Amino acid sequence: ALGMAPPVFSLDDPKGTLRICRYCDYVAVPRFGALLRSEDSGMGTWKITTRIWGILALTMLVGAAGGGFLYLRLQSVASSYERLFDRNVRDQDLSRVMQLTFKKEVQEWKDLLLRGQDPQALQNYGTAFHREAASVREIAGRLKGSIDDDRAIGLLEQFMQAHDAMLAKYDASLAAFSASNGAAQAAADAMGKGQARPPRDLID
Repeated sequence: ALGMAPPVFSLDDPKGTLRICRYCDYVAVPRFGALLRSEDSGMGTWKITTRIWGILALTMLVGAAGGGFLYLRLQSVASSYERLFDRNVRDQDLSRVMQLTFKKEVQEWKDLLLRGQDPQALQNYGTAFHREAASVREIAGRLKGSIDDDRAIGLLEQFMQAHDAMLAKYDASLAAFSASNGAAQAAADAMGKGQARPPRDLID
């Protein structure tokens, strides 16, 4: 081994360090290129981690935004259905009130014919009859402005026309009945006979 030159390691040593020389008193140290590769590896790992956290944060943000939009949309739909339900219930209640008011109107007319021989009773029942008739027309007008179903609107308009025709017949009969001082009960009843049936069939 004497006289042999110590081994020389090139700078391209793939392991990145110089080994201990078997023939010389020096110790290999890490090469500069290996240190650079180590720093690059650390920075690369940091960049990947940052990207992963960024993707997770973006995913959570998008999910939160989507969830918030869906919640607001559901709230809007629920409010719309609630308003629609409330309006339908209100319209049904108003229809029942109109039906009951119409029946009271017809009953007032029957009481008028039955007890109209007394002038005071004739006046009282005549006033009550026209009051109920006006209430029916007022409720029908409110109901027409509230509902949005074409078929229901058509039926309501038919009822209002039939009610107006009935009221015209009843008023003519009442005029004749009043002129006779309550004596022409049969004639007044004949004039108004069957007039309440068309509007009653429509409102039922």
